[in-house]
Amino acid sequence: DIDYVNHHAAHAASAFYNSGFERATVITIDGSGEADTATIYSGDEHGLTRVSQTNWPHSLGIFYLFATEHLGFGLGDEYKVMGMSAYGQPRFRDILRPMLSVSASGALQQIEGQHITLGTLEGTGHLIYRFTELLSQVIPRRDSSHPIEQIHFDFAASVQCVTEELGVAFAKQAMQLTGHKQLAIAGGVGLNGLMNEAIRRQSGCQD
Repeated sequence: DIDYVNHHAAHAASAFYNSGFERATVITIDGSGEADTATIYSGDEHGLTRVSQTNWPHSLGIFYLFATEHLGFGLGDEYKVMGMSAYGQPRFRDILRPMLSVSASGALQQIEGQHITLGTLEGTGHLIYRFTELLSQVIPRRDSSHPIEQIHFDFAASVQCVTEELGVAFAKQAMQLTGHKQLAIAGGVGLNGLMNEAIRRQSGCQD
């Protein structure tokens, strides 16, 4: 027999049941899995209970991927952006930060503005948030064959800064919703070690 398991439920289980915690807040963040892009679970002796979910097209993972592509890389190269951030200053933070927020219900939200817009994914009809031409005028797209310049390091630092801020805000809201101060994290964005360290230091989690 084959059991079909929800993508984010599988992420949450991998984090909670390997955490050693009897009770925990579990957050999962990635590009997408089915219709979900981020979830909050409460984990206890009875198992995992979903508390909140973020639905496509709102996605911190896709935001980070498109920033990765803007820098001339591709899917799977996000770690390069995290590494590049150490060599830059987050001077574009004020452009990027208004693109994302966390709601009272614990959902990540992308917000249309001058530098990000909601459109359709070519050939699919699916809605997706993309950077606008105005952002490309401020931070030109890098061709993969071109050298990495300081503006690219600064953009990477800005993307990473915003990702860390969103991760901390998401974790704080998640713990408020579940009441558990132990925190377990999974998903593709959950591989961002700098975000996880910011969450560890700034979210108020116990462990």
